[in-house]
Amino acid sequence: MKNEPWLSSAIELVNKSVDVSTTDYKLLIYIFYEFMSNRSLAKFISILYNLNKIDVYFQIDNIIARENENTSEIQYIMEKLKANGLLDWLEETAD
Repeated sequence: MKNEPWLSSAIELVNKSVDVSTTDYKLLIYIFYEFMSNRSLAKFISILYNLNKIDVYFQIDNIIARENENTSEIQYIMEKLKANGLLDWLEETAD
């Protein structure tokens, strides 16, 4: 099954920006939460990390509600994403 264009481009953006095998998926949930619905975010994270989409979906609100202590790591990932086209991706995927 082929992914939707927004999903394929988001996956490509993350793969260009960070090493998913060493990056906690919860950090990407923090970053992409404001740009995607919970359903889309669950699908995106589940594909990137080979996780169950329903499990991810039900974790999102709990992850966002908790205070994140990795602000410097989130900032670093955000800078990498911006350097690799996050702002362009946001513009392309805007309705």
